[in-house]
Formats: sequence, structure tokens, C-alpha cells
Amino acid sequence: MMKTAWLFPGPGGHVKGVLAPLVTPGSERMDVLEAIDEVSREHGWGLVSPMLLEPNDGGESHPAHVWLGFFATSLIVSDVLREAGVGRDVLVGHSGGGLREPCPGSAPLFVPPCPP
Repeated sequence: MMKTAWLFPGPGGHVKGVLAPLVTPGSERMDVLEAIDEVSREHGWGLVSPMLLEPNDGGESHPAHVWLGFFATSLIVSDVLREAGVGRDVLVGHSGGGLREPCPGSAPLFVPPCPP
């Protein structure tokens, strides 16, 4: 019996503009990015969403954006997969390297329970 796993990349696993085709202004997905931007702004790290929505964003970057970028990308892509009806038996919120060996200082990706 075949099983399906959603495996999300780890830090640095996103590319500039990756979410542009998946997020529209005023959408729930944009609300997710705005919430992540707010957390980033509260810590003085600047905005995360421009690097994910604009392919040539040359804006301010902070080392925390590596983590927040993959977190945001994972949340949006999981929403797209659910919306498309792609089932899953397992959700893995880190890179394949994290499966082979724990990474010191890495944090697992915690998301709300997925609807059936």
C-alpha cells in the first residue's frame, strides 16, 4: 500500500518569489504572510513576505528570514496541497537531512492539526 508524506524543506529551502503564484492580496494566505511579517517586524528583522512574493526583491534581509521563509513557505504550500485534495499519511516539517540526523539548534515545524 502506497503512503503519501508531505516533506517540507528546511531553512534556506525557499527561493525569491516562490509564493507569488500562490498568494493574492486580501487572501487568507496573505493574512498568514502578514502575521509572519508582524512577528519579524516585532523582533526588528524587517519584512519576510517581499522575498517570497517578489522574484527580484533586493530588500533588507536578516538571518532569521531563512527560518521564517521556510516556515511561511511550508504553511502556504500545505494549504495549497489541502485545497488540491492531496492526501497525506505523514507530515514532516523539516528537510531530509533532519530525518537522517538531528541538527543541533534546529526547531521542528509545528502547525495546527490538518483537517481530514
